Amino acid sequence: MSQEVWRNKTESISSLDRLARNTLTMDLPEARSCREAREQSRKEMHVLNEKLASQLEKMRILSEQNKKLMNDNGSINRLSKETEKIRSIINQLNQNNQRLAKQLDDALKESSIKDADKLQLERHIKQAEEEAHRWRTTAEQQKQANSQLHKNLDEETASRMTCQSEMQTLKEEMEFYRRVHQQEIEELRSINNTVNDDQDVEHWRQLMQKTIRDIKLEYDNRLDRIREEMEQSYILRLDELNRQDSSQRTEFNRLQEENSKLKSALEGTRGRDDQLRARCDQLERSLNDSVEESRNLRNQLNKLLAESEHDKQSAEEALTRLHKELSSLTDAKLNLEAEIAAYSRLLDAQDSLISNTKSHSHEKQNPHQSHHSNRSGSGNYRPRNELNVHVPSYSTATSPHHKQPHNNVSGRWTEREEPSGQSTRSHHFVERSIEGSSTYVLQLCMYSYACSEFIGLISVFLEESLFGWCLIRNIDQGRQIIRYTFPNHTLSPHSSVKIWAGKPTTRNSNTNDIEAPYSTWGTGSYIQTSLYNPDGLEKATHIQKLQ
Repeated sequence: MSQEVWRNKTESISSLDRLARNTLTMDLPEARSCREAREQSRKEMHVLNEKLASQLEKMRILSEQNKKLMNDNGSINRLSKETEKIRSIINQLNQNNQRLAKQLDDALKESSIKDADKLQLERHIKQAEEEAHRWRTTAEQQKQANSQLHKNLDEETASRMTCQSEMQTLKEEMEFYRRVHQQEIEELRSINNTVNDDQDVEHWRQLMQKTIRDIKLEYDNRLDRIREEMEQSYILRLDELNRQDSSQRTEFNRLQEENSKLKSALEGTRGRDDQLRARCDQLERSLNDSVEESRNLRNQLNKLLAESEHDKQSAEEALTRLHKELSSLTDAKLNLEAEIAAYSRLLDAQDSLISNTKSHSHEKQNPHQSHHSNRSGSGNYRPRNELNVHVPSYSTATSPHHKQPHNNVSGRWTEREEPSGQSTRSHHFVERSIEGSSTYVLQLCMYSYACSEFIGLISVFLEESLFGWCLIRNIDQGRQIIRYTFPNHTLSPHSSVKIWAGKPTTRNSNTNDIEAPYSTWGTGSYIQTSLYNPDGLEKATHIQKLQ
């Protein structure tokens, strides 16, 4: 395309040279003015060609920078993949940490259960020891009772022997009385023999027999009564001793059995206590090992998290820096493309002017219509700075949700005379358009303060991260396009942020404000500022017009 333009320009210049050589001999005011105009056009074309060459060189440099940015974008993608790998490693480490924490909790629970079992067994052992002590005390008491019973039995035996000795003494005494009575009887018999009277003898004999019979009867009664009393008391005492001895023997056997059971249970609890102590020591060692391993893993995890956070921050900083460079280069590229488009329109206008000049010169060569051609040429000729260019017509109508698609804007063109490129009368007004239910508001599109300018953004009720959001400022429908990509910044609800352009030392900006890498936000008669999210959706629009 550029070669065809260059060839057309060369052909037009050669035709102009031929036309100049043909009109050298003509000494007409129209020819002189046309020649001067051609010379001026040639100089301007030369300047425009130089500018076009410089713009092509800039385009080549921008293409190289674009390739470099593509390489940087590839490196950023690799860094993002590495960041994803690091995140996956961190997630695995977090899962391992959770698993170890779960194992540690299980070990602690098992240890607490074992400690509870140990305390319960210790309580059982203590209760068994108390029971054994109580049974020992009871056995001692029973032994003392048995000794007391033996002592009582000995006393009873001694009393029985005493009674038997007394009974023997009484028997001997009775025998002694019997012998005495026998002697008395013998004496009485002897006396009776001496008595002659039979009546007296018979009387004394009866009396003696009766007395002896009474004495024997009394002796037998006393002896039987004493024997019965001693036998009864002895039988009662023996029965009581037998009953006490049998109950004590049964109780003692029961105590011996319970004591043997308690001894066996105590031995079993001691063995189980030793096993539980060994198990508890093993669990404590495993718990200490798990705690040490968890501490080491936590230290490694913290180290990896710190390294990954550092790498993430460095990657984010590099990504932000590359985004800034990419946005600035994209803005410069768009500006250059807009300038190239403007120069192309100017060159097309120049070609149309040269073609009109050619036709006008051919009409002048007709001798029959020279005077008429002179008038028409002087009436239809326009100076170089009065070109008939195409500019977009701007609508001044406002709407609550104003959006102008680029296709509709670029399709409405009208003819307008621009002799100097500036308006003699201007009127400034601001048109705002907000998408949805007033989520974001562009407060001021441009505001000058001590050689600085800012664009204000207000969040109505949402908290949003502005990372990756884009602010595009279109000046005069493509004459200058400024593109700014937001860094990692969070906009709180019911708060505002200012994006400053200019000298940062001549103002007192807020800590939440953002510095843009531009000296100015640009000026023009029609400025449209739009806010886009990372998905490419337009969130807010601000339009500034001068009429």
